Amino acid sequence: MKTNNVCAIIDDELQEPGLKALTARRPKSTLYFDCKYRIIDFALSSISRANVHDVFTICDEKKSRSMMDHIAGGRQWGLDSIGNYQYIDFFQDAIRQKKDGSLHYFDKLINFLQRSFEPYTVFFGNTVIANIDLKELVRIHQRQNANVTAIFKQMPANQITDDNKILSVSDKGLITSVHSLSDQPLPNHDGSYNLALNIYIANTDWLINELKKAQRKSQTASLQQFFFDKLSGGEVRSFEYAGYVCNVYDVKSYFDANMGMLDYNNMNELLYSTQRVISNVRNDVATYYSPESDAADVHIATGCRIYGSVKHSLLSRRTVVGKKAHVENSIIMVDGIIKKNAVIKNAILDKRVQVDAGVKIIGDPDNPLVIPKGMHVTKDIVEEESKSEDLVRSR
Repeated sequence: MKTNNVCAIIDDELQEPGLKALTARRPKSTLYFDCKYRIIDFALSSISRANVHDVFTICDEKKSRSMMDHIAGGRQWGLDSIGNYQYIDFFQDAIRQKKDGSLHYFDKLINFLQRSFEPYTVFFGNTVIANIDLKELVRIHQRQNANVTAIFKQMPANQITDDNKILSVSDKGLITSVHSLSDQPLPNHDGSYNLALNIYIANTDWLINELKKAQRKSQTASLQQFFFDKLSGGEVRSFEYAGYVCNVYDVKSYFDANMGMLDYNNMNELLYSTQRVISNVRNDVATYYSPESDAADVHIATGCRIYGSVKHSLLSRRTVVGKKAHVENSIIMVDGIIKKNAVIKNAILDKRVQVDAGVKIIGDPDNPLVIPKGMHVTKDIVEEESKSEDLVRSR
């Protein structure tokens, strides 16, 4: 049953260069988070909890398989029921149409909005990880009597990149200007900045009219840029989000966001509040810990086998840690194999990485090593030596 009269747009268009080591073959939205989730699960869960039935997803045509595999029919989020409408589009299509001189590059999105017959539209970019209460967001937007409301969060400068948008907000909640850190905007009294979360709630009629206007003027074909441009127009209302937020823009921020879940308070606030985060269900067997294993301060998903030592780390499904192997301050994604006596420290091992017996992978805590998907590591990789191509070979 629809309760909030909302349709949704999920946009995975923004791809930060600092994440390229992890997103070369997958979109940012399908990166693993805390062993069993994906970044897109947070937007999908907000939509599901608000009983939103109409969803328009924008992704990269070159990396769409990962998105399709994860969302599939949308059953986990209740999007496969009768009366639901899902549409997946590629942001490159709009860019190509605009380049060819078309003034109809937003037509598919406009048609989606029109046929949804919903008075409000929520837009989720892929800038941050946040567990948004969409029902409350709609109520706030209605009270503000605004055409569009932008969500922001006060964040310290060391958790913001220069590509992020920083907002100046009036006492009445109007956004008065937009900056980047390099513009040296004044911080808040506590030294924090108003980070735009790239999440908006808009009146659908207003959004349709503004998209049509953008087409007539041959303005940006990027939907994320479209909303960014609206921020500085002096007509956008704001809402300060008080919940837990992870700003993910490079490998280190992704690493820190995951490691932050080892803090009990952070984990509970983001993942285990009254707002459940939903992901695809995998019915693996329980993880096996051998009598000689040693695991402390860890999150370990189902289907793993632990024979060695795991400290302050996150292991995704079906990871194997061999006898006398040691994993510390690291993230191991699905189907990792760490053989006997291997040592992994300060590293991110992508899916299906195999590490031979006795091999050491040791990175800098401030610059974790990334071992690409499907690699078979046969020799030691230590800090700056990590880029030597002869240290790994394809499986």
